[in-house]
Formats: sequence, structure tokens, C-alpha cells
Amino acid sequence: MPGVLPPEIEVITTPRGERYEMPARDVGCVKIASIPLMLFGLVFFAAGLYTSLIEGGVLGLIAQDNGGAGGGKPFDVFNALFGVPFALIGLGVMYLGVMIAGGRSVIELRDDRLIATQRSGPFRWRRKVPLEKIRKFQVKSSNVDEATVAVGAALSALNVVLAADKMYNLAWGYPKTMLRPLGDRLAKKCVSVKGARLIEGDNAGIEVEERTLGQDRLIDALKGSPGNHPEAESEIPLQPAGSGVILETNDAGLTLTVPPVGIRKGGKGTFGFAIFWNGFIAVFTFFWFYAGGFKIGWELLMIVGFLSLFWAIGIGIMISAINAGRRQAILDVVGDTLLITRKTLFKTSQQEVRRDNIASIRRDKSGVEINDVPVLNLQVRLHEGKKISLFSQLTNDELRWIAAVLREALGVPR
Repeated sequence: MPGVLPPEIEVITTPRGERYEMPARDVGCVKIASIPLMLFGLVFFAAGLYTSLIEGGVLGLIAQDNGGAGGGKPFDVFNALFGVPFALIGLGVMYLGVMIAGGRSVIELRDDRLIATQRSGPFRWRRKVPLEKIRKFQVKSSNVDEATVAVGAALSALNVVLAADKMYNLAWGYPKTMLRPLGDRLAKKCVSVKGARLIEGDNAGIEVEERTLGQDRLIDALKGSPGNHPEAESEIPLQPAGSGVILETNDAGLTLTVPPVGIRKGGKGTFGFAIFWNGFIAVFTFFWFYAGGFKIGWELLMIVGFLSLFWAIGIGIMISAINAGRRQAILDVVGDTLLITRKTLFKTSQQEVRRDNIASIRRDKSGVEINDVPVLNLQVRLHEGKKISLFSQLTNDELRWIAAVLREALGVPR
């Protein structure tokens, strides 16, 4: 029999399955973020309506068709269509703000599909997932200790994972104590409806996994086991083929030179996004001023200030991507000292670390994930002071090789 759910979740039996009505989500102080989101969405929505209805002359066209005078600007197809995407973006952002401010999740299990609905007032968003494609359910939690706070303050999400690690959200903004039993029940119900089948080759049924954000490194440190870390090799591996890192040895020690990896690899896709963002804002800015005919005054200042915010975001992302692609570093081992030299677009910095202050050198999780896959970097952990993190732009094999070389040269543990 499927597991017992918390009393806050209402289970409704339908002719085609079951529906699980979640209570109104309580996200605590996070609700404050809904205010700027709704205002931002309202501005975009109003700008889109103004461009389509007024600048595009849609209202004038409607008035003419109804026998009215048809005042205002003449109908312009370009402006009428140009405002539609902005109105839709505004609606989407307002929807997100409304969902953060309140709302609830509803999950329905039907004959051959799982239906997840997020709703708040008049807003609805529905997603349908075929049962035969479900691989597992995932409960992803924050690092909030639910035992020390109100139940509604601990934020978690329930996701469904399909083939090729494709993931969809089913419910969010609820405590793990509520979502884990629901995930267990859904997993058992899906198996009972469709029958047990092989998952990931040899595991029968549909599993429910838990993932905790922000606690992986702490848990690993408390366990104190090298096997719990990505770095588990004891020998120095060969330098990976195609690696651009230069290793030079001398009487005093060695030098590792890590050259720039390029904008595409170093930026990890952010440069392409920056080009798209800035191009979109450039077109938007051009046609806004082309169609607006603004005069110098408070209205023009408001428009310039509004657009400057988006230009600042796009330029900042582009500069960050260029900096990530052009940065380089030199690691010198001189006797019992590790000298780290870092060069970026803006400055060159140096840092000296004595061997007796180094607790470990390892390849480990950086705390960043891309497509739910952790990004690793080189970490020099110290007895006194903050750890030093380097080279998230390198491949995992390069990081493993560099860490092993440095450990061997300095005589420190991993």
C-alpha cells in the first residue's frame, strides 16, 4: 500500500486516479521577492500593451471597425506585433511573483500520466508527464534545519526525472517532511499503475532520491573519508591529452602555467547568452526610441533609466564571460612554499602559502551546478584562513592531475 501522507495534503479519489491538493505554500520572508518581480512584470506588460495598442494603432483600428472616429495613431503591423513578446514576458514574470507570494501545487495521477498544476488566484500552469517516461522522483531541499524553524520556513522542491536526466518540477516551496512522503507515494502508485520495470538498467521500480543544497562539502568533511570526495586517487595520473597546462621543473621545485582557455570554454555558455541579451536589448532600444518620439524631459529620463538597467546586466554578463575566458594562473612550488599568481582583465594578484599551513589539496565540488551536474575545481584547504579555489574552467581530469602534482611536490595530503 502507498505510504501515509501528512494531513496537510488532501487526497481526492477521481474516476481516473488520485489528486493530491497541497496547502497554500508558506515561503516566509522569500515573499518579499515577489514584490519587485510583480512590479517588473507589470512594467513589461504595460510597455507591451502600449506598443501594441497605442503605437501599433490597434485601438484606433477597433474604433474604426465599430463606427467610431478612430482617433490616435494609424494601424502599424510592426509595432502591433513588436509589443506582444514584451506583454507575454511581463505576464510570465508577474506569474512567478504571484506564485512566490502564495499559491499552491496540485498533483494528479491519472491512467497514463502525471499532471502537476501550479495555481494562485486566476493564474494556472499545468505540466503533463507520461508515466512510462518517469525514471525517478527527486526531493531537493535547502540547508535549513527543519527541526529549528517553523515547518513552512524550510523550502524544498519535488521534481520528476525522466530519461536522459530531463527534469520537471512538480511542487516547490514546501518542507521536506511533506514532499518526501508524497514522492514515496507517487513512486509506488506509478509502479502499481504501470507495473514494475527496469530503471537505469538493473534497479526495479521507481526510486525517490534526496539532494541537499549547500551541505555536500560539510557532510563530507564531517565524515572525514577520502572516498566521499571526487578525489580518491593515490598515484599521479598522466597529463590529459590536449591539456594546455605547462609543467616545468627546476632545482627549487616546479612551475605550473595555466593559460587562458578561451571565452567559449571559460564562460561556459554565458558569452553566447550575453550576445543574445545585448542584441535583443539593442533592437528593443532602437525601436522604442524610433517609435516613441520622446522629448527631453522626465519621460525620457525614466525610459533611459529603465533601459540602462538591462544594458548594465547584459554588459556585466559579457565582461564576466570575457574575464573567465582570459584569466590565467601560475603555480610555483619553491621549496616549502606555494606561490599562486592570478591574472585577470583587471588585475594581477599573488598569494604565498606555506606548506605547514596546507591541510589538503584536492579536486572537489565548487558549489555550482550546471544542468544538475556539480562543477569541480581545485581546492587548497588551509589550517588557518579561507580555502583557495582555482580552475573551475578546467576539465575534471586536468584538475585531478594538477592536484596530484602539487601534493607530490609539497608533500601534503589530499
